[in-house]
Amino acid sequence: MAPIEQDHASTVNELIEVLVIACAGVAYVSVQNPIAVENHNEPPPDLAICRALPDRYRKTRPGPADVPVLIEVADSTLRFDRTVKLRIYARAGVAEFWLVDLKRRVMEVYRHPAGD
Repeated sequence: MAPIEQDHASTVNELIEVLVIACAGVAYVSVQNPIAVENHNEPPPDLAICRALPDRYRKTRPGPADVPVLIEVADSTLRFDRTVKLRIYARAGVAEFWLVDLKRRVMEVYRHPAGD
């Protein structure tokens, strides 16, 4: 696994700050933790907004129904995130996937991705 570049780390930190405030009392912001999307496949997105549960997912991992938004911040992983991870999330029924492209400084938003 390649080391995390500083621009990537800084962008993730900025998103955490904004999302924690926006989601306060409504949802949790999970950072680089696995999401149960397929059998034996739990890719950890950079960020996930997870519906609030009283036990904060102590006994189970959040799945697609628990996660309205998954977020990947991409520099060197852009191609992988846009192809492999997007397909995994689409097959699992993830409602929304945000891909932050650090090279172009844009965010791609995929709402209700489906199939491959």
